[in-house]
Amino acid sequence: MALCSALGAVYGLDGLQQTAAPAIDWGDGVLYDRARIWAEQRELVDAGLLRPELALAWYFDLPHETEAELAEIRRRFMGDAGRGAMSLPCSAAG
Repeated sequence: MALCSALGAVYGLDGLQQTAAPAIDWGDGVLYDRARIWAEQRELVDAGLLRPELALAWYFDLPHETEAELAEIRRRFMGDAGRGAMSLPCSAAG
């Protein structure tokens, strides 16, 4: 963080905290197109190849390892669509 503070001083941004923890997100770079991947995930959901809960978990960076976590995603984001067939694995839903 000292390097960032020094660069900030060069650009006239004196007084930046040096104790802040760095937050790095490598997404949306040249090799990573989040919008394209999200569109692909929606296509997989539409084709019945990916559970909607898993796509939403990826998009919102949510825990999704247990059925309880998937149920919470359904409750929060899917409303009535999250009940019934959507809660079944793709192979069981048809």
